[in-house]
Amino acid sequence: MTLRVYGALLITMLLLAACGRQLPEEGVPGASAPVAAQPTAAPTDEPAEEEVAAEETEAVEAAATEDMDAEAEATEDMEAEAEATEDMDADAEDDTETADAEDDPIAMAIAAGDPAVGAQLFQQQYQTSVGPWICASCHSVDASGLRLVGPTMWGLTETGEARIAETGDESVPAYIYNSIVNPGAYIVPADEGGPYPENLMPPNYSELLTEEELNHLVAYILTLNE
Repeated sequence: MTLRVYGALLITMLLLAACGRQLPEEGVPGASAPVAAQPTAAPTDEPAEEEVAAEETEAVEAAATEDMDAEAEATEDMEAEAEATEDMDADAEDDTETADAEDDPIAMAIAAGDPAVGAQLFQQQYQTSVGPWICASCHSVDASGLRLVGPTMWGLTETGEARIAETGDESVPAYIYNSIVNPGAYIVPADEGGPYPENLMPPNYSELLTEEELNHLVAYILTLNE
């Protein structure tokens, strides 16, 4: 009986081999089990730590640059505003000085002439209707107030205020101007040296001096107070 079973098995194996079929591997003695394929790691979208750090550094630097640019722009705006304020203050000061000059006849008279030119004219000799004449020969111009032939020119910005109340002139500059072109209209009151002579000053200075030269002389005399 056993021989028949073995014989049947042998015949079956021969038939299977002839047909190209194999027995299951697990049924074949000594066959090794197939190796299972290792799973492939799934790709990740998360950046590496170095990339994250680099991006953070760039973001910090960009923010710092923006802050610096903003501060620089703010500084420029402040400087521009300060400059504009200074210009406005300067303009306001100029306007104030102009307004003050318009309200001050003495300042206006000095501005209308050149005191340096007036000083030269004061020392210049003129051929008048009564002979050669020099302003400086009859009028002192220093703080001593020395009396020569005529009254001193020193301090007329103050003493002239009292005189215009008598002459009716609108201002001290107007009084000085009129005293040059019409010297006999008002004679300064006597002082310790006695009365001043009348009709001594040449009456034709208005013919010898131009209007511009008269302005220079008035401007110079108005500066004789320091």
